Amino acid sequence: MSKSRVQQNFKKDADINNIVKKYKSGQIDQVNPAQLMYRDVSGIPTFHEMLNIVTEANANFLRIDPEIRQEFENKPEKLVEFMSDPKNQERALELGLIKKADEFEPLEVVVKNDAGEMNSKSTQNLENGGSPTPEGNA
Repeated sequence: MSKSRVQQNFKKDADINNIVKKYKSGQIDQVNPAQLMYRDVSGIPTFHEMLNIVTEANANFLRIDPEIRQEFENKPEKLVEFMSDPKNQERALELGLIKKADEFEPLEVVVKNDAGEMNSKSTQNLENGGSPTPEGNA
């Protein structure tokens, strides 16, 4: 009689009765507790929100001049890679992808109280670098 190739040391593990018993008791060997991780992912967008972000990014990419898109092989990921490298700032300025800080128009900030009335104390504090609270910076 030839030597069996079956490994008898796995007999208990392969017995269906033992497998069912482990399943009922919650002792499933396939789940390694060391691999389980718990993380707070409440700040991560949902799958649908991420799809909307990607769709909007693609739409914005298509609004760029075709010659500029061609420089990035019509691939938004190439543009993202390019824009992520600070060494490309000058070229991005040349292409009109970004503006210099002094080219932006200043924003006008108006602070109103709950009744919708403007609070001059708050506005003055903002002009002097203070906080926009109704009480101002005391």
